[in-house]
Amino acid sequence: EPLHRAFLEGNEKQVERILQSLLEKHVSEHDVKSTQDEAFYHAFVLGLLVSLEKTHFVRSNREVGLGRADVQLIPRNPGSPGVVLEFKKKEDKRTLSYHATQALKQIQDQKYSRDLEAAFASPIFKFGISFAGKEVVVKGGI
Repeated sequence: EPLHRAFLEGNEKQVERILQSLLEKHVSEHDVKSTQDEAFYHAFVLGLLVSLEKTHFVRSNREVGLGRADVQLIPRNPGSPGVVLEFKKKEDKRTLSYHATQALKQIQDQKYSRDLEAAFASPIFKFGISFAGKEVVVKGGI
């Protein structure tokens, strides 16, 4: 699956391209306008990732570090890549890029990669993902 590979290789631009394509093809404006928060996007991405359960523990909204990470992909085998995701829905005049950067900063500040470190994930990829309607911006880092 190209999206899985992009996440597990830390390829933020490919993740963004694939998510953008999926939103445009499969999501209605009615889906995204009726939600007041990021829950729709969270469930959308989580649903795309649950088939990774063979190689990773796929965790949603679990307490970790100083808060609650949106999604974690914790490798079942030490030394395999791990991923932590934080989602933001754009609700003000700031750019999608700003919100994605803030999501990435939240991962760092709240220490959301602690479970991945404990599982000896390597490397650990962090993605801040911002949504507005059927648009998405992804910021990534190690």
